[in-house]
Amino acid sequence: MIKRFHPIWIALCLQALTVSALAQTSAPTGTQSATKSATVSQESKVAPKLLSQPFDHMFELPAQVLQTLSLTTKQKELLDQAHMSRRQLWSAMRNARMQEYAALTKSLEQETFDPKEVIALRKKIRATVDKRIEEVQGVWLDFWEALNPGQRKSLVGYMKQQHMNNAVLSQKRAAEERAANPLPITK
Repeated sequence: MIKRFHPIWIALCLQALTVSALAQTSAPTGTQSATKSATVSQESKVAPKLLSQPFDHMFELPAQVLQTLSLTTKQKELLDQAHMSRRQLWSAMRNARMQEYAALTKSLEQETFDPKEVIALRKKIRATVDKRIEEVQGVWLDFWEALNPGQRKSLVGYMKQQHMNNAVLSQKRAAEERAANPLPITK
């Protein structure tokens, strides 16, 4: 029996890949580096990178996972589209935050601060971002739908491992924060 996952759950899991990509801090070994550079050179030919993107490979799956998936040409194209849409979303969200900050700074400097305007601006930005997030999720779901059951199982296995790694990192950060900032003892 094939178990179908709800599209929202799939989209959330694919977004978790973003978090896991940010959490990866280990440097690749010699063979991983060669494989990764070959994959990167192929991907840079397929999907154009944004000029202002400071982290070129921030939202991409690791080379080992891509090798395990053995993607077809069409699947690679869909994955490249998903990566590019994620980068564009990240860049747009960053620009929106900078615009919001600039508007807030301007109103505070001119002493014309009105919380209603700030709330209205945030709602406008949030609505725009929500629309773009839905578009990006649609692109990722197109990639997901193009995968066969074995590829999906491999990808879910990777996502499960990243989820567990992130939980461990989160617990470690929380413990370090508690150790650095102990609660005062009250009587």
